Amino acid sequence: MPNVLDLYNPLKEDAARAEMIFAAEFSALSGLVGYDLVGFYAPANSPPVFSKTAFGSAFGYMSFYKSFNPIDKRRQLLDTAYVNSAGVLIGQADLTLKDRVLVKKFLDPNSNGANGENNFPILRLADVYLIAAEAEARQNGPTSVAYAAINTVRRRAGIPDLTPGLTKDAFIEAVLQERSWELCYEADRWYDLTRTGKFKLVANVLNSYYPSRPVQDKHRFFPIPNLEILTNSQLEQNPAWK
Repeated sequence: MPNVLDLYNPLKEDAARAEMIFAAEFSALSGLVGYDLVGFYAPANSPPVFSKTAFGSAFGYMSFYKSFNPIDKRRQLLDTAYVNSAGVLIGQADLTLKDRVLVKKFLDPNSNGANGENNFPILRLADVYLIAAEAEARQNGPTSVAYAAINTVRRRAGIPDLTPGLTKDAFIEAVLQERSWELCYEADRWYDLTRTGKFKLVANVLNSYYPSRPVQDKHRFFPIPNLEILTNSQLEQNPAWK
């Protein structure tokens, strides 16, 4: 789609199917399953441009917001302030928002309470371009094929092409960073961080809302559920979780 913002507009989901390869389908109609993350991301006292019912319990980090190029269109899917239902501007000085960034990828002003129509991406075309860029670089170095793949995503976002002539490691790092911008809040980042061993470095980011996040090596993997171990005597708990 020409406009990256249209990917997340529930009124344009049919057009978005052109690049949404797989998605979890939701509907706010009675008797069907709605998407309640709309309510969790929207601030609790926000006007219905976010969602008809909102809780304000999920947010982004300011350091991530600042990592975007200011002209990146994808940064418009985040915000550091909003006008509440009383018409008052709520910014970073307000304790209800301080150090937190609003995630606006999944807004639905026509939601049924906190349940929206937003479909949740599982695999979309931009992800495939970035997988191709990384795979090509790991196999053959940062070739023209690898650059073409990542630059397709960057151009749609309105930012310059990736710096030419990068080393293999620098190019792969750039792809991982690009994935964080393109696929944020779509349940991809944790797997990128764990497969590359970077999860402790990134997951230790703090703010005044979360002054402590004691991430440990064992958190790279989930523990095997105890019920499974009790059911199957041949299973053994992951060593770090014993």
